[in-house]
Amino acid sequence: MINSTNISAWFKDCAARHPLFLHSESNKRFFELEWDELMAMVKPMAMLDWSMVLEDYVERYRDNGGDYISILSEISFTVMKHVPRNKAVSFKMATWDEARTIALGIVGKMKADERDHCDADVPAGVAPPRLVDLNTLKMVPVQPPYADHAFGIRATVTWRTDMPVIEFTRDLVAWLPLT
Repeated sequence: MINSTNISAWFKDCAARHPLFLHSESNKRFFELEWDELMAMVKPMAMLDWSMVLEDYVERYRDNGGDYISILSEISFTVMKHVPRNKAVSFKMATWDEARTIALGIVGKMKADERDHCDADVPAGVAPPRLVDLNTLKMVPVQPPYADHAFGIRATVTWRTDMPVIEFTRDLVAWLPLT
């Protein structure tokens, strides 16, 4: 399974089995939308219940000075819920706090799946994530413009997958000879 497919499968399973999401085809609570698609929508999405959006991720290659190269993916996901416009600030703050708790639970599952790699709680064919370091975790309160008056938390972590890496050699391209 390629890296992007594995990341998507892990998060989709997480959203399907989390008791506050219970994502399914008939109960859409998990979205994998790119920013340009989100921003191009005419009207913000109504996320009345807890929902999760998996954002694009960034791959970084790390040369370890040896025979192999690591691929690190910086992954961001947002946990959010609609808050009625007439609610007090304390209700909005409570929504942010609950979103933070949910996001920490998802990161906790990542860490547990990494720790229990041989017996991870993941579907068949999905490789568990390998967190590089919990020190990479960033949590930011957000009000996403693509969601109708929703409040939530955007979590970003760095994750390593066991994806085979191409060998960086000149043979990747059929170079023309020197003239």
